[in-house]
Amino acid sequence: MKPSQLVEPEFRFESIMQWENWRDIFCERLVSTALLDIPHLRILPEHQDSCVIVGAGPSLNDKLPKEPNDLIMSLNGAHAWLLRNEIVPNIHVLSEYDVEDVELALGGPPDKAVTYYLASHCHPNVFKQLRGYRRVLWHAALAPQEFQQEIGRLYPGEPMVNAGYATFFKSFAIGSILGYRNFEIFGVDSSCGLTSHVAGYAVADVEPKIKIWAIDPSRNEAKEFTTQGGLAFQAKEFLDLCRAYPEWRIRVHGDGMLQYLHKSRYPQYYED
Repeated sequence: MKPSQLVEPEFRFESIMQWENWRDIFCERLVSTALLDIPHLRILPEHQDSCVIVGAGPSLNDKLPKEPNDLIMSLNGAHAWLLRNEIVPNIHVLSEYDVEDVELALGGPPDKAVTYYLASHCHPNVFKQLRGYRRVLWHAALAPQEFQQEIGRLYPGEPMVNAGYATFFKSFAIGSILGYRNFEIFGVDSSCGLTSHVAGYAVADVEPKIKIWAIDPSRNEAKEFTTQGGLAFQAKEFLDLCRAYPEWRIRVHGDGMLQYLHKSRYPQYYED
């Protein structure tokens, strides 16, 4: 299939969170988390170590990120998968404002060896359930100006994380604040095999599967993938992220659509 024969997909959202409906809840959460005695995210100097970001996509079954000097950062149900495979993530990032059950978010129970990076707008139950575990507080730069002003008032001088809508993208920004510029991505495919995620993932296959063509502009070719609407949008947002932060050296592992799209545009990161 040639790219000239394809039509660019359109992305639509069934619902959009209205700030007016959440203002009081979010501001109350910011005040509450400001009173907690836990460390806050701080800017660290740039260095050359690698940050390994691990999602729960199907290619994770074939790729085990296990390098002794890497920082391993898990997303969603990848937390439980890594622990089952005797790989302990250093950091797990939580950013969802509507998640109340930590074990549902992690795919299983928390672990004392993991540090949980919790957004200041997370549900109070998340902070309660992780009491006694290693925790770090960080702030998402959500769009409403009033929200950002409240963060500035309660947490003066602290960085805000701004890199996209999903936890996956926020993890890059958190890694960058921690000084990382080299990122290795595992289990983030933006496409599906027989299932959308590894076995045991709580919300696998919730969207209908669709077929989509990914374009390789370097060869003027395209390849068909099976995906879901949210995963396809993830791929589109990821390419926007890469263009916005050219100083980040990213390599995507696996055989999914995300790797195909990224490798075709940034082959220099795959030469070794």
